[in-house]
Amino acid sequence: MRDRVTGAPAAPRILALDAAGGACSAAIWCDGAVRGSRFELMRRGQSERLMPMVEAAMRDSGTSYSELDLITATRGPGGFTGVRIGLATARGLALASRKPLFAVSNFEVVATATSVEERAGRTLAVLLDAKRDDFYLQCFDSELKALDEPRACLPENLPRALPHPRSPLSGLLLAGDAVEQGLPGLEGFGAVAVADEARHADARVLARLAASAGEGAFGMGRAERAQPLYLRAPDVTQPRART
Repeated sequence: MRDRVTGAPAAPRILALDAAGGACSAAIWCDGAVRGSRFELMRRGQSERLMPMVEAAMRDSGTSYSELDLITATRGPGGFTGVRIGLATARGLALASRKPLFAVSNFEVVATATSVEERAGRTLAVLLDAKRDDFYLQCFDSELKALDEPRACLPENLPRALPHPRSPLSGLLLAGDAVEQGLPGLEGFGAVAVADEARHADARVLARLAASAGEGAFGMGRAERAQPLYLRAPDVTQPRART
């Protein structure tokens, strides 16, 4: 995306939203920074809160839907309802405003929220709450390159699930809202640190991530990724047979 007059790269206007995990958030990126945002921790209620948060962020930034260049959303993993709400809202807004849609995993957003200093010399393990005995796991190197595929993991299996299971890592950084579930299984594992801020996916970080992706975020190359990331089948209770 380039300025029509100068031909130089133009600063995009981006609406970012997340409803997949244990929080709900919306943010507007314009003029190279977040100009309006809302963030709330919540395990339920995203369907009622997401659009009011979007509208509030839009008002704060003074941005209209017609001025947006891109809409971005998280695609999971997380609660099935929250993932669907976030992506359906993003798709509807993108269709109505005729804007491209860019979607990334909650792992990528939480990983991006860690600092360069925290990641230096360490492998980053992002642990996300699965609302069960296990958690969702994906690992990254210090440059945020994914080292494995997202998966569900039990706490006692975490040492074996890490990239170097046969010897303690020189450094391991944990991030995400399931860190407390994973820590007991790493007792005696080696040098383990916990990220200061990166717990929940935050639309402010998502907006920055989308902006940093450059022109690639505005093309069709990411369209196939605007699909929900589910790591298990939904819980379904079969109706009782009538007697």
